[in-house]
Amino acid sequence: MIKAAKPQNTDLKEIHLKPDIYDFTDPIREYLINNTPLTGEQVNVLRTFKESSSLEDYIKERGREVILNEFNEASSYFNFEEAKVAVREGLSLAQKINPDVKIEAFPVIFLFNPKYGDATALHGQGCAINIKALKDSKYSKGSPYEKIVSFVAHESTHLFLKQLDKKPPPFYLNKDPLENGMYKFLWEEGLTTYIEPLHYRHHEVIVEDADFWINIINDWLKTNDINLKTDLLNKCIQRPSGISWFKDMHKEKELPSFKNLNENQLDSIFLRMLREANGPGYHIGSYLWEKQIKEGKNLKDLVMAGSESMEDWIKEES
Repeated sequence: MIKAAKPQNTDLKEIHLKPDIYDFTDPIREYLINNTPLTGEQVNVLRTFKESSSLEDYIKERGREVILNEFNEASSYFNFEEAKVAVREGLSLAQKINPDVKIEAFPVIFLFNPKYGDATALHGQGCAINIKALKDSKYSKGSPYEKIVSFVAHESTHLFLKQLDKKPPPFYLNKDPLENGMYKFLWEEGLTTYIEPLHYRHHEVIVEDADFWINIINDWLKTNDINLKTDLLNKCIQRPSGISWFKDMHKEKELPSFKNLNENQLDSIFLRMLREANGPGYHIGSYLWEKQIKEGKNLKDLVMAGSESMEDWIKEES
């Protein structure tokens, strides 16, 4: 059985749902319409999906009617019977990273969050999918069915890596070398993005500009010079393949300034830029995985070799 990762927020409890496919949208509807209380496990899953928020908080902030209208719109894109078929298809795609070992069953939960997220592995305890993300938008494309397949494939790959004991350990910038976080992230999220059949709209734009991003990463890891790192960050957010993603995903009207920051602060910003809000790192990692496969290497062998391989893959590209 896949062991649950300890939640970062100590207020959260482990999830105890049995492996199955769950529809939490009906009790959420009842909560929004009739204020019918959610169960403790339902609340726990919602809080684990996004630790810093709750339906109650959103209602207080924006009003029950507004949240209910958003829920009703999201529900129009969600069909639970079709979703169950899509889940099985997504699991079959994740299984491909090692066909010789069967993925252990885990809970897959459909829920609603009006503000944050599309899907998550719930700290290694299952897969949760936000029905609000099923609508085709300027950020993501595809039908609801295609999105569910892709979300499940992505998050299930995270869980399967944990089962295979190939998931990279947690990275902490304050005590681990920067390259550890960089290479491990590119390896794991690159793989999960490679496995998903449907990508965010900015995926192709970033992949087409892969040489730029790979060179930036290599240049960053070669220097301790604050001025050079500041210049590299400015190049990233001014690059056509980065500027649209940065402004859209971070809701910024103006690009930030990186003046008067120390090296640790710059390193943290660079990692966040690559990693947050489905940033360029996901897509560059996917590009590097695809390149290895196109060269004739076996997916299972690459997975079982572990994340240490990424350092060589990316240096070969510079």
